Amino acid sequence: MSSAIGTLASLNANQADGPLFLDKITMVGDAAYPTGGTLSFEAALRALRGDNRTVLRVAGFAGTIGYSVRYTPPVYNNDGTATTPPTVATHDKLQVFFEDQTSGVVAEVGNGTNLSALTFTLEVTSN
Repeated sequence: MSSAIGTLASLNANQADGPLFLDKITMVGDAAYPTGGTLSFEAALRALRGDNRTVLRVAGFAGTIGYSVRYTPPVYNNDGTATTPPTVATHDKLQVFFEDQTSGVVAEVGNGTNLSALTFTLEVTSN
């Protein structure tokens, strides 16, 4: 039987990722969505949970059909040391996309779009 999946390769064969946290949370959309996404989702999750976890992935959708999210983690200039924390080159962001249910085209929501009437359900994996 043939498979549509190509060859798989492990990227973390002997790497410990735990402990892992799986959170299901809700988020109200931005009143004026910024192009490129809302910054500092990780800081908001840390404030909500009262800890210093690192977001690994986010999956989510709005109650309204067609809206989904994509999380991009922060990028650091260096790994840091015991006395100097890593320097953030670009902050993490949470982007919102819309698929119009007819054309199949998925595009980022436009700058300034009011999403405050939408409640997103997010599944967040962090450690």
